[in-house]
Amino acid sequence: MTNMIHSLETCWYISPPWGKDVPPILVSLLEKVYIPNPRKIVGYCCGIEWLDEGWRYSIASERGIISVDESELTVTGQILPLRIETPVFTIGELVKFQFGEGSKIRTVLGLQIIKESCFYKVEWHSPALTTTDGSCAFPKADGGLKLGDAFSFRDATANGNPNGIRFAYITQFDLTKAV
Repeated sequence: MTNMIHSLETCWYISPPWGKDVPPILVSLLEKVYIPNPRKIVGYCCGIEWLDEGWRYSIASERGIISVDESELTVTGQILPLRIETPVFTIGELVKFQFGEGSKIRTVLGLQIIKESCFYKVEWHSPALTTTDGSCAFPKADGGLKLGDAFSFRDATANGNPNGIRFAYITQFDLTKAV
């Protein structure tokens, strides 16, 4: 049973939410952009992450950091001449996460630049698999889940993850390239 759970978690972490191919990213990091309506803001892209069904871009502007999707942006192709290290990992790349228990392989789901340093978004904790009545869907000695039972994913809130936090931004020092 433990091997089945480990296999399920491993498959979850290495299966990116966008499917087989990484969807095109509209804006490059540090690219100048405009947010025309209704705010008329000029800023630079300081982060990209996958949320729900698409890319969200973090835009640093004089009004602070604003999170928008690509339909709200006008790109310029102009890159801010800021000297930062080239990111070590790319979005969609498989990496080994050097923290916690269970599967160590993760997919990079986002990239953020904070104070000229790169941070990578990875899934910290997998969602729990539950039945529609809220009980754990993994089979138990008493029979537990039966074939045909309805189940769904929800954020894990037990066993060390009481707040249901699933994602984390971490440094390159917590990751290595997956082989």
